[in-house]
Amino acid sequence: MHESTNPDTVAWLTIPGTNIDGPVQQGPDNDYYLRRDSDGNEDYRGCYFADSDAIVSLANLSRNVVIYGHTFTDGWEGGFEQLDKYLDTSWAQNHKALQLEINGTVLEYEVCSVGFCDVEETSLPIYCNLEDEAFRYLIEDANARNQVDGLEQLSAGDQILTLATCTEKETERLVIVAKQIYDTMIATEEDAHS
Repeated sequence: MHESTNPDTVAWLTIPGTNIDGPVQQGPDNDYYLRRDSDGNEDYRGCYFADSDAIVSLANLSRNVVIYGHTFTDGWEGGFEQLDKYLDTSWAQNHKALQLEINGTVLEYEVCSVGFCDVEETSLPIYCNLEDEAFRYLIEDANARNQVDGLEQLSAGDQILTLATCTEKETERLVIVAKQIYDTMIATEEDAHS
């Protein structure tokens, strides 16, 4: 179990095969943690932070939990810089699993869409609490945007996690969408003793 002393910490994000492994903050708006570190101190590089509209609670999780992080082109390898690895099909196919820990419970996700989004054309991926019809459109959009072969398609019944980061183009974002994986193996007491 990961712990943080910052009361704004709502989760812990881990992406095996990358250096992305840290607390996720949530501020009163999406500007607060844009240039603050995970302890709330001013820092140009920012930290991982959940969209201020996201409900990051096991009791009532948003259909789409959106997490942001920076990517810089100055050689710094922190933030979401290593999300670029997903643009390599072979790497992406071997690193589909990621985890989001909320209050000591680890939720497993599988990456299903890797692609780019122009923020001047659509802001759809960053909406957390959409009605059914709009959510279906978000899912269709994510499936159409995917650039990696061999990933499972998203469906409108999925609970999703969206990771968004900037690119060298001012209005472009790299957007990774993963669906929550539910463990359907339920061991009975009898099974545990056999």
